[in-house]
Amino acid sequence: MDMAPLRVIVFEPAADGEPPLRDLLAACGCEVSAASTADALVDAVGSGHYQVVLFAFSPDRPDDLVTLRLLRRLAADFPLVVVASDASLEVRRLIQTMRPVYFAARPVDSDELCEALRDACLPPRRAARADAEQDRGPDHGSPHSKRLSA
Repeated sequence: MDMAPLRVIVFEPAADGEPPLRDLLAACGCEVSAASTADALVDAVGSGHYQVVLFAFSPDRPDDLVTLRLLRRLAADFPLVVVASDASLEVRRLIQTMRPVYFAARPVDSDELCEALRDACLPPRRAARADAEQDRGPDHGSPHSKRLSA
C-alpha cells in the first residue's frame, strides 16, 4: 500500500549547533517545509496543507513559548511534536501545558522522530492502540523521550 508522504511544517528559527530537525526527516519520506517565524508558522498551519507541526523549542529563545501559545490559541487541536534543546523539569512543564502529541529532547533519533510524526497524525483511537501495542513490546525509545497524554 503506497501512502502519500506526510506533510510536516518545521518551526526551527536556529539549529543551536545541532543538525536541523528537517535534515533528520530525510529518511521518513516526509514532505518538509520550514517556518522560521511565528507568522510563517501560523500561515502554514492555517493553509490546511500540513498535517503536523514539528517545533524545535529552546528556553533560550523567549519568543518560542509565545509562538507555542499563539499556535495553541489559533489551532488548539493541530498535531504538535516538540523537540527541545534540553529536558529540564521546567522545560517539560512548559511543554506539557502546550499538549504536544510527543516530546523529546535533543539528541533525538531520526527513526523515533519519524514514528512520532506518523503517530501524531493518526486518529486518537488508532494512536492509543498503537501506543498500547508499543508498550507491550521492547522499549525502543531514547532516554530523553516521553510520550505525553493529551
